[in-house]
Amino acid sequence: MDTRVLILFLSEMLAVVAVLMLVARGPRLRPRKVTLRSPRAESLLGIGLLGASMLVWLVPGLPAGAVFGLNRGALTLPEVMPALQNRALLSLLALLPFAAALLTARRSNLPAAAGWLPSNARQAATIGAGLGMAVLFLTSKFFTLFDQFTLTTLLGLAFWVLIGLAEETIFRGFLQQRLSAWLGTYPGITAAALLSTVWALPALLGLANPAVEALLWLVRSLVLGWMMVKTGHVLASGLYRGLSGWMHYL
Repeated sequence: MDTRVLILFLSEMLAVVAVLMLVARGPRLRPRKVTLRSPRAESLLGIGLLGASMLVWLVPGLPAGAVFGLNRGALTLPEVMPALQNRALLSLLALLPFAAALLTARRSNLPAAAGWLPSNARQAATIGAGLGMAVLFLTSKFFTLFDQFTLTTLLGLAFWVLIGLAEETIFRGFLQQRLSAWLGTYPGITAAALLSTVWALPALLGLANPAVEALLWLVRSLVLGWMMVKTGHVLASGLYRGLSGWMHYL
């Protein structure tokens, strides 16, 4: 793997952690917690649903490996748009079993059960967007954004944000909330990050350095899990992931 790419990734993760630590010290960042009736049973259900969602990798005609992992080479956003569209569809299909489980359950607060607790939304959205802007400056893409802002660029942003929100709803909104309620906060973060990495393996195994890519995916998932704990809403990690993924292809 290109050393520069690895250094940029680690710098981005450190920047995200540093910003979260600073924001967490403020008195306003006190997200409300979600109470689950049967965290163990719901965690096991979630793991089963994740197994079902992995069937999306068997759908023919959905090659999306070009937009997984860090080794992107010199690919530009127009070049990866077909793969990006496929990944967005793949993420939505993976979300379907979880959406079905939530819609068929009798809950008084359906958004909260999916990691979308309304009272935490505003601060989470601000943090997610702010972290995305930090990546813009970290990757020195600020002026590139204005030079290359086209309809394709805007469409690429929409796909990346859709991917980020869909996958974060699965792993941080559904799985992590339940695993943390059952196992404890940090074991839950770790378990959800491991499950996220297992889910992505079919794509990561097709890359040049699958072991390194899987390790970095796990590291990022742990950071995203901590972000979910600090903000209490999928918007933070989902928007950050979407903006970060988009900017790296500008």
